[in-house]
Amino acid sequence: MRFLLVLNFNERFGARKSRRNEALSSGHNNILRGQQGEDLMSEFPAKCTEMVLAFKDMLNYCDPDITPIKLLGFEKLFTEHADRIIASSSNANGQTSDVAARAGLKELQEACYRDILQAYGDKEDVRMTEMIGTLRNLSSMSQSTEAMTHYAEDRQNPTSVVQIEEEAPVLENGASCNPRDFGRSVYEKISIAQWLPKYNLEKFRGDLIASLAVGLMIIPQGMAYALLAGMPPINGLYTAFTPLIVYSVFGSSRELAIGPTAMVSLILPTALSGTTTPDADDYVMTAIFFAFVYGIFLFLLGVLKVGTLLENILSRPALTGFTQGASILIACSQLKNVLGYHSHVPYTVDNLIGALFENIGHIHLWTPLIGIPALVIILVMKKVKKTFPTIILVLIVAILISYLAKIEENISVEIVGKVQKGLPAPHFIEGITDRNLLTRSLGSIVVLTFVGYAESISVAKKFAAEHQYTLLVNQELIALGLCNIISAWFQAYPVAGSLPRTVVNAHTGSKTPLATLMACIIVGIMLQFGTDLIYYTPLCILGAIVMSAALSIIDFSEPIFMWKVGKKADCVSFVLTYIATAFFGPILGVATAGLVSLCQVIYHSGRPDVFELGRLPESTTYKNILRFPKAKLVPGVVVIGVAAPRLSFYNYPWFRNGMEQIENDYTHRNNSRLIEEIPVGTSSPPTSHVTTNMMDDTTTVVQLEEQPIVIPTNPNDRLHTIIIDLAPIEAMDGTCLLYFLELKHSYKQKNVAMLFANVKHNVVRSLKKTGLVTTENERTEVFSSIEDAVHYALGHSLAAPTKTETLDDKFPLLKIFTADYNVDEVNLITF
Repeated sequence: MRFLLVLNFNERFGARKSRRNEALSSGHNNILRGQQGEDLMSEFPAKCTEMVLAFKDMLNYCDPDITPIKLLGFEKLFTEHADRIIASSSNANGQTSDVAARAGLKELQEACYRDILQAYGDKEDVRMTEMIGTLRNLSSMSQSTEAMTHYAEDRQNPTSVVQIEEEAPVLENGASCNPRDFGRSVYEKISIAQWLPKYNLEKFRGDLIASLAVGLMIIPQGMAYALLAGMPPINGLYTAFTPLIVYSVFGSSRELAIGPTAMVSLILPTALSGTTTPDADDYVMTAIFFAFVYGIFLFLLGVLKVGTLLENILSRPALTGFTQGASILIACSQLKNVLGYHSHVPYTVDNLIGALFENIGHIHLWTPLIGIPALVIILVMKKVKKTFPTIILVLIVAILISYLAKIEENISVEIVGKVQKGLPAPHFIEGITDRNLLTRSLGSIVVLTFVGYAESISVAKKFAAEHQYTLLVNQELIALGLCNIISAWFQAYPVAGSLPRTVVNAHTGSKTPLATLMACIIVGIMLQFGTDLIYYTPLCILGAIVMSAALSIIDFSEPIFMWKVGKKADCVSFVLTYIATAFFGPILGVATAGLVSLCQVIYHSGRPDVFELGRLPESTTYKNILRFPKAKLVPGVVVIGVAAPRLSFYNYPWFRNGMEQIENDYTHRNNSRLIEEIPVGTSSPPTSHVTTNMMDDTTTVVQLEEQPIVIPTNPNDRLHTIIIDLAPIEAMDGTCLLYFLELKHSYKQKNVAMLFANVKHNVVRSLKKTGLVTTENERTEVFSSIEDAVHYALGHSLAAPTKTETLDDKFPLLKIFTADYNVDEVNLITF
């Protein structure tokens, strides 16, 4: 229910009086004047809230570019004004008098006006100018302020008007600079503070089961992925420990399992190849340094709120091609561990397969006899029952066999060997002050950032959609960044979200990030008390675990589906990225994925559909004449539409060619599709004629019909006007604006007018800055609809005048209190 404050002035506002009387007579308002004071007193807080929301709606309407944070900042500021006024307008019993309520509403209105004028007083946009002009129509701000001050003194309110204005300044981004607000924003980033107060026993049961499954799974995977990354197995366990603690505090996903992943571990040796090698003494230190800088990158991306932008930077076909190519690469990289030979070649399929054939005579017989059966058992059990802890059982059996049979001594099968006992201790990051190291590794870290982000967010969003909750992408970036920054001080290498562990975490009942924290406890127990068991772990078993994870990812159903539905370009993107990743390495694979995604965007958005619009019979709607055969063409006028969200350097040539083609086709128009006349309104409101019969004293009322006004058209008219419908266009770049300037000059020489219709306010602003549209000719070149532009083109003097909706009409609650204001004459009407 919306309330309207109407000012009953004797003559100037007679129309408002009549509307009020109409509302009363039609039954919309049965409140007697004597009851209005009681209603205003009882509903004063609700009306203050209503006015705050109305101001918020007006800002959202007048400034479509306003960010949600800035809008929230204004709403918060308006609400603070309302709370203060409600508190100061109430007496000792918490009640508000009729006069105090009315004056309080006026005070709230003017306080909000001042905030808006302060923020938008220098704007030049059309809608903003209208809003500012409306606000400045207050007859005298000084009189109004004086009245407020007088009323504040009557209430003995210690808050002065100056204090009200300086109470909560607003920053440019809409956020308050109150330290309390800053503390609240920081508090909101600590996710554990949001879900922990709502925690219960039912959630604990699900988290406990999930933590046992993930904790037992991450131990062998941590050691195995460390081998893939060229790191010692103990660093893999460190990477499976510290990040889990950090993510449980800051992460927003309920299911995402953070830690070492196959994809990041695969990229790491290639990324470090420009600075060090896995055999070098500084390899571990450099990998830890990478984790620190990688975390800073992710953290900054989250703080700058560019997560949504990065989320769509890689197309799905390109990302799938990279994932599938990397899975083949990961599987091939573990052949040396499963078969028992040594090689150090770059991570590409051809190099790895070549190394296999070169070392086929050096394969250790007992190693594949242990590794291959373990690999087969894991793969078969994944097909039979995914939730069965096959990896844990295989690892335990292998450790027992290794311990009892002394396989290292008796049959020379390689094992992990001695690892450091205890939890990871803080460790200084060597190279943190080495500027040259940062410069050499910057490009690789950027690639690693994209891969880690894409892998983590895609997995988290998938399960957030399944469980119907919103994932905070920027919060996830902050959490992932902090995981890497903090864990780097505890000897961990880069981490991301793991798909296999996340699947297990979700399917075993994880409800909150506490499952991640409890899984970390299991890893901590292993580090503190189980390092003696890790000593006997065969390397071929760890290789089989990595290979099984990679082979389970291989899936060509998506490219097959794309081919079936005729999306050949998507198939090409998949194939190119797959080949680049598998045969040229993961770094080049990521670069190819980004390049292919960019080419896809340019290919699809660079060829917008340009078409001619026609008028549908008995309507003012214009549609594509190729899709709507009944649409009529206007003689002498060409209406052009374009299906694109923006006009830019990469699609304007296609748009230009389309316009030229439509213009050239004008002389070949089908006369049967030309409209003969266009109605633009009626002569006058309907009237009646009264006749009286004197013989029988009867009266006859004859209703006179409206006379339509039409604009006749001439089928032989030359092309004199081109109307461009810019309804879908959100923005234009400088290249397109220069093209329109050239086009306007060309049309002017041909004596052809160029008009714009359905132009968004930010596009109008761009047109004004380039001189395409000026304040003087805006009303004759920019129109709110195609119909208005056609009326102008054919003879605007005949067009019926149309009423322009003002802010007063759109937001009736915000009617201006002028100097004529009289409290006794304010009436509350309920519609």
